[in-house]
Amino acid sequence: MNEFEWFKTLVDIDDEISNIDSQKKIYELELKRWSSYHGGDLANKSTYLASMRRQNRIEKIMISLNGRKEELEEQRKEAVDIINDFKGLEHEILRLRYIKGYKLTQIAEELGYSYQHIKNTHSRVMKDIRA
Repeated sequence: MNEFEWFKTLVDIDDEISNIDSQKKIYELELKRWSSYHGGDLANKSTYLASMRRQNRIEKIMISLNGRKEELEEQRKEAVDIINDFKGLEHEILRLRYIKGYKLTQIAEELGYSYQHIKNTHSRVMKDIRA
């Protein structure tokens, strides 16, 4: 991820975290179905070895999902920390743009400023961040 890609994708990070949580729930249910210990219906329809292989594969996927979720949560925290370093109008512009996913025109309307003023302020803030 490049230096400012997280700013463009903060809303996408939240979506991906939500998707990971959904996937984990599905895999947890599937893992129970493959587990003979839990009386899983799929475990009863295959050999013990095949069932164990499937459980191992699912556990590896879940470990990978957990790792990805941790990465995303760290990226999100870093972005929010940078946004929270700003105050006043600058903070509101960054919060609405990168946390809420608003477009600059929507921000101008929401905050009661001209589009050009919001665009100029946003541009200046992004230059400050890059500096």
